[in-house]
Amino acid sequence: MSEILLVGNPSINQAELEQTHKELASKAKVAFEQLDRITSSKYCLILVSLPVGKYNEILSGQLRPVAYYHSLQALSQLAKALGPSGKLTLSEPCFINTADLMEFKDRNSLIPIHTERSLNSDLLMNGFVNVKMETAAIESETLKQYLSIWNADDLFSSLDGKLVLVNVTAEKPAYQVGAGAKLSFGKKKVKEEPKKPAVWTVSANDEDEELENEDELLDEEDLIVPPTQAPGDCSTRKKACKDCTCGRAEEEEQEALQMAAKITVVKKKPVTSSCGSCYLGDAFRCSTCPYLGMPAFKPGEKVVLGGNMLKDDIEL
Repeated sequence: MSEILLVGNPSINQAELEQTHKELASKAKVAFEQLDRITSSKYCLILVSLPVGKYNEILSGQLRPVAYYHSLQALSQLAKALGPSGKLTLSEPCFINTADLMEFKDRNSLIPIHTERSLNSDLLMNGFVNVKMETAAIESETLKQYLSIWNADDLFSSLDGKLVLVNVTAEKPAYQVGAGAKLSFGKKKVKEEPKKPAVWTVSANDEDEELENEDELLDEEDLIVPPTQAPGDCSTRKKACKDCTCGRAEEEEQEALQMAAKITVVKKKPVTSSCGSCYLGDAFRCSTCPYLGMPAFKPGEKVVLGGNMLKDDIEL
């Protein structure tokens, strides 16, 4: 049988509480707790610790007047009390925009502390998933009742039209808070034994199998024996044998003599200038000029070193 936690508030109507409790008890086991006992709105103290992971569903803010907000600590307590895949249903008044919230949050500790967006963030921060929200307008008479509970009747004109009632449904994940799971990449790899290579085996039952005749696999050409080379015959070789007796060695020797007789020595032509300005000196000579390094000379003149080139320039 499923278990439900019904969360009330200090201003709840007793008759409405008994009627709601009776309706829920017909389908589930019902437990009751006050929101201001789960956490203190003024000091954010946890007064009552709820059992961990016990309830399948929690209902909070479902009993009028819905004038109380759920702090971050209260949402944390409710999240821990829900079991895996548990459902949370709550309602509370919220500011429409953040600017109005910042203006009034320090005036009174009982005034709502959430916008619709910040309430959604707190639910997600406490691990809830599949969060769905619906807003409804707060009528003037209902707002006056809320202000009376907050001891802020003088703020009616300032807060009128700036608050909405937010109805929330959310779920707890399918695992418990703090649950662990092993990571697959942390497992050690199992060494696979190497497969043994396949080996031909002979069985006693193989005697009845027909085997191919090896002689039938050969053609007539395979049976012909190639002719052997006669001793001393080197006609099929590139050069004559060492102990040639067929006369090929003499023929090769004669051919070598004839080739040597045909070789003629080509005389090199004397080096001549191709530019015609070599006699002017190194400044006018090419990098490959044969006269490079020689002094300037007249065209056709043979360059001869003077007799005084081997003597010292200075005589003592």
